[in-house]
Amino acid sequence: MKKRINILAFSLLIAAALKASEPADSSKVYFEQAFSELKSMLEGKIPASFERAVFISENPYRDNRYSFESYRDAIDRHLYFVRQLFAANDRSDTMNFSAKVMSNGKFKMEDIRYLPSEKKELYLNALKNWAIFKYITDTVVVFPFIHTPFLYASDDPFGQKDWSGSQVLNLLASEEPEGNCFALAGFFKILSDRLNAGAVICTAPQHIYIQHRDKKGDMYNVELATAGHPGDGIIQTLTYSTTQSVMGGIALREYSGRESIGLCLINLAKSYEHKFRTKDDEFMLRCAELALRHDSLNLNAHLLKLQVLDMRITDYAVRNRINSIARLKAGKEIAGTYHRLQKQLQKLYALGYRQMPLYMQQMILDGFSGENTGSTLAEKNPSPYTTIKPKDAKDGQYATLSHGVFQEVFVPQRYEAYGHFTFDTKTKTITSFDSTGLSNFLIDPVAFAYNFGARMYNAQTGTFVSMDPAAHKFAGWSPYTGLADNPVFFIDPDGRIIRIHYQDANGANKYYDYKPGEMTTIDNDYVQNTVTALNHLRQHDEGFGNSAKNMIDMLSYTRYCVIDLRDTKGIPTISTDSNKQADVNWNPNTGILLVDDSGNPTGGTQSPATTLMHELDHVKDAFESITQFTADSKNSTGDYYQNVADRRTIQGIETSVAAYFGEGTRTNYYYSSTFYTNNPTSAQETLIDNSSVQGQEIDINTQQNSYLWE
Repeated sequence: MKKRINILAFSLLIAAALKASEPADSSKVYFEQAFSELKSMLEGKIPASFERAVFISENPYRDNRYSFESYRDAIDRHLYFVRQLFAANDRSDTMNFSAKVMSNGKFKMEDIRYLPSEKKELYLNALKNWAIFKYITDTVVVFPFIHTPFLYASDDPFGQKDWSGSQVLNLLASEEPEGNCFALAGFFKILSDRLNAGAVICTAPQHIYIQHRDKKGDMYNVELATAGHPGDGIIQTLTYSTTQSVMGGIALREYSGRESIGLCLINLAKSYEHKFRTKDDEFMLRCAELALRHDSLNLNAHLLKLQVLDMRITDYAVRNRINSIARLKAGKEIAGTYHRLQKQLQKLYALGYRQMPLYMQQMILDGFSGENTGSTLAEKNPSPYTTIKPKDAKDGQYATLSHGVFQEVFVPQRYEAYGHFTFDTKTKTITSFDSTGLSNFLIDPVAFAYNFGARMYNAQTGTFVSMDPAAHKFAGWSPYTGLADNPVFFIDPDGRIIRIHYQDANGANKYYDYKPGEMTTIDNDYVQNTVTALNHLRQHDEGFGNSAKNMIDMLSYTRYCVIDLRDTKGIPTISTDSNKQADVNWNPNTGILLVDDSGNPTGGTQSPATTLMHELDHVKDAFESITQFTADSKNSTGDYYQNVADRRTIQGIETSVAAYFGEGTRTNYYYSSTFYTNNPTSAQETLIDNSSVQGQEIDINTQQNSYLWE
């Protein structure tokens, strides 16, 4: 019987219980000790260790109950399983990392960017980071144990109920481990450092994530809360980061080893805040200023400093019933703090930081709902025209990632809100404050907490604003393309499973395994035409996983799946089973002539390659869920698309690919006849004398695809 890994069995040992005679505030001593050690790391007096820094910044919140030895032992236990994943899938000894010459005698640029030794190192590091990612986000079987994924603390992302959920220690010490963005990213970073895999911490306002290179050397973002890989544009949009803030180095930035110690210093301050229920203690300000002394672009340190100064002034104003800026500036006790706050706002504004509007915070926390959401927020992005007023205002809008829902085009505003204060961006002074408000914060601007990865739906536009969390299934949007991606330690011998069957000159049955993007030297027309068609389709690269390239690459590297392509004289058909074995019968010389809903020819045509893409999309759906796809293929739509499966494919990837290559598109499932072409990528009929190869007329009332699911 397999056992679930009991983290408590590997949990941290209690170093020593606090004595009952110790004063109630003795834990403040632990915070001071942690501050001192982090300071020594930043000053280079002792080695900078992120693993150690996380421990000493989190343990004081728990009254130093845990020993560093037990903490390291717990990490070792987790690392054992990560190493097993890595070792079971490492193929580096059998791989050739030398540059390959293509059939045309040229090299691929990506193949000569690095030396063979460097390419091997990239591969090994990507595989190590994949193993960590898989361990954190997926179920992993290591007999006799079953490890289940770590969870995102969605019910308490800011630690308002229990701050311990924001800590790596909570992942190590809990039987049902869950944590927020800092806990998950910090744990990933610790494991990657142990393996020398090169992952780095990155931050954006209110968010923290991982970044590392894939096997080709390209950088990828890793979002652990949703097990996805959002692009920089998505992160920039959903964290309200201006281009100025990115270029200035305070947003979408990576942290070096020593700079990451500064993040632990901010985490120590937030732990202090939650431990002692204070937002403006001098200890917290010391943490912020020490971090800024060694990293002037640490945004979270800047925001922590802003928080402390803001709360001090606001509390003073409430106690003394002050409601005007003039009285604050005149107050001897608070004037110095006021001027420090104003200087801090000047600095933050110059760096490009803009406080996320309240409406956006609410939408991120709640998701999109309501009929007026899109129309209300579409005006957040201005017209790009400054001297010409378009006749139709809709034609004068920017194209944005969020479809106009969030502000992505920032223009100078005279007044900006920061906390309880309003900042005049022209005079660079504070103009007003509201001591009765809640500082306009639903999302703690200092904490690395919120998860923007949830798929948020805009009812007005009928679109999803954030990247689909399932997009990581598509190879083009994952840094782990071509790696094992298998939690049970089984590896396909060559990782390529689009298999093209043919007969050689002697009539012997043989097959060729397709390698995405590469040509073949096999002297066989069917193999040559099929490879040409697949490579042709891979030109369709629209991004976000919804492209022919991503789909073909995904199918080419999926574990346990085999797609057998075979020649046929008729229309394309497929069959598949629950073991993820699929047969696709396809003729590279047969295109189709399209008809309207009444069966009348439209003059539109589709190439053999596009018909192949149609069938491969069915295979992809079947591999993802054979049960669902079987039901969809039998579920009549009551219209001209025949069934749910065909309607989804025709309206989706088929239409996108056909339009991309300038071919006809269908509004139904049917076509009038097939035609012969000697080019699998051509939608034009090839005129020949032998009419026997011409397609036969097909009755649109009886036409059926062969779905052999059972």
